[in-house]
Amino acid sequence: MDGNIKKSKVTKKDGNRIQAVEAAGASTKQVGNGYTSDNSWETRKNPTDLIILEKMTKKIMESGDDIFPLSSFFRDELQVYCSEAVSKGLRLGQILAKKLMTRAEERSTIYNRQKTGKIDGRMLATLGFGNENVFSIREVDKYKKANLHISVDASGSMSGEKWEKTMTNVVALAVACSKIPNLEVQISFRSTVGYGSNRELPWVVLAYDSRKDKIQKIKSLFPHLRPSGTTPEGLCFEGIQDRLIPASNDMDSYFLNISDGAPFFSNGDIYYSGEGATKHTRREVKKMEANGIKVLSYFVSRGTDSGYKDDFIQMYGKTAKFINVESVTEISKTMNKLFMEK
Repeated sequence: MDGNIKKSKVTKKDGNRIQAVEAAGASTKQVGNGYTSDNSWETRKNPTDLIILEKMTKKIMESGDDIFPLSSFFRDELQVYCSEAVSKGLRLGQILAKKLMTRAEERSTIYNRQKTGKIDGRMLATLGFGNENVFSIREVDKYKKANLHISVDASGSMSGEKWEKTMTNVVALAVACSKIPNLEVQISFRSTVGYGSNRELPWVVLAYDSRKDKIQKIKSLFPHLRPSGTTPEGLCFEGIQDRLIPASNDMDSYFLNISDGAPFFSNGDIYYSGEGATKHTRREVKKMEANGIKVLSYFVSRGTDSGYKDDFIQMYGKTAKFINVESVTEISKTMNKLFMEK
């Protein structure tokens, strides 16, 4: 304050971390506005900050779990966390693509004996008999361009078998969508970052975007993803609303959520839990639907574990699906039903 500022150089390690954060397009956004805990004793009612990373790169994944909590790069004993699950997803994606091709189908109908249109050669002979309806019209019925955003719960409760199933599912969908004309896909992961309940913040990384990324990115980086943290669910949805593509006259938009239960998050600003958090998440889902975005939600369970099914249904309503997320048949059935809605 006296102007006696001691300057020093940034260490090479910190410099690399700063560059990695900048390259990843890190930003913060205030979320939880209007949220109130349903606990009468809870006094924390203020919004909190959400950290958003616009890009997932190898450098940001190597920065440390105080910046990128989902990476195994800096854990020597877990360099490749879910390699087998990703490889399985790559194989299943080839099969799933064939079952999702409904979206790429075109239906052509020709209407004969019209007064305008293209001349129908087969009808020319009837002109001498006063027939003027010698034209035909060809109508092509096809689906509009579409965008699918997949949002994945990457909290610690998703670890183990749940995470392996989820990664297989997510990778298979990305591969399948890459083979369908006019269908783009983005994948984001949501979790928390920080140390201690007062320093923790909700966190989202936009990990893959087919409009600018190749499947090779999934092959090289996704095997190193591992779940960590708690479940800020609706807070993350609130933060990425402006990054979701709304439906329009020439674009269909879809949002697929994959998670395993009820929202929970707490820091010095907010206590996000219970029915209050469930209702807040439901409000954020309704915002998507108000923008014409069709929502689908997969519940991931471990074996026969039912988890928080009631909360899941309350948050996602009729879009909640309890399927085997590794089953090509079940995935294609639910996704095709969603894609075929006009």
